[in-house]
Amino acid sequence: MGPAWIPREPNPDWAGGTDPASPPQLRQRPSTAIIANSRCHRPLPMAACADDRSESPNMTITANQVRSRSRSRRRLRAVAVGLLFFAVLGLIAAWTLLLTHRPRLTPMFAAVITEYEWPVDPNAWASEDLERFQTLAHEALEIVDLSVDWRSRDLALRRLDAELTTFVAERSLPETVVFYFSLHGVVDTDGRPHLLPADASPIDSATWLPVSEILDLICQKLPPHVNKLVLLDSNRSAANWRIGQLHNTFADRLDAVLDRARHPGVVIINSASPNQVGWSAP
Repeated sequence: MGPAWIPREPNPDWAGGTDPASPPQLRQRPSTAIIANSRCHRPLPMAACADDRSESPNMTITANQVRSRSRSRRRLRAVAVGLLFFAVLGLIAAWTLLLTHRPRLTPMFAAVITEYEWPVDPNAWASEDLERFQTLAHEALEIVDLSVDWRSRDLALRRLDAELTTFVAERSLPETVVFYFSLHGVVDTDGRPHLLPADASPIDSATWLPVSEILDLICQKLPPHVNKLVLLDSNRSAANWRIGQLHNTFADRLDAVLDRARHPGVVIINSASPNQVGWSAP
């Protein structure tokens, strides 16, 4: 097919705005006339198809190339959708694993007494220590606070007995149970270590809470295969002459009260060693 008419630039001297010398059929056509070429599969500018010898190879697109590009786009979309699907599936699996395999919280039974009547010194900063443990609640520890009932020997033992009974009956037992007691430690005339409840008399050992009874109750309620960690913060007073305590030997007596046969799986950690004091503050 021969070249088509190429429109000329309008003559500015022509009053009508259109050059009458231009063919009528080309007066409204754009300056880049489009023609059909037997080698082109879509309309191309005339300059691209007028001369086959000067035509660039990149200007010619065959039907096979169009189909190949279309298939490539479809493959890319399929790969993108597949990757997105597997990413969402992985997130769902990770979320399910997190919910079903969360680490079990370690149960902790705590009793803290801070206020004592004169002549017993206050147990300073003990409540703040328990608050620090509370920051681990629902992350590593499951804390049961028994402090409100540890005013006397009988109340303390009854509350501990009730809590351990409920604990054993309502859930599967963990490997380890932690007990934390922060009370003043005292020793009676027989050399047995005791904890001093808030309402106990500092000069009447019958109102004190023996450490051996606490260990006996714990081992009666929990089976031998359960590890029982007892944390004691009970050596904050080295001496108190007002109650007849010339030297506090509470830490020295703990080894004698622990019987491996009666107290299987029990480990006691005190805040101070013999002849030491657990300072409440620097």
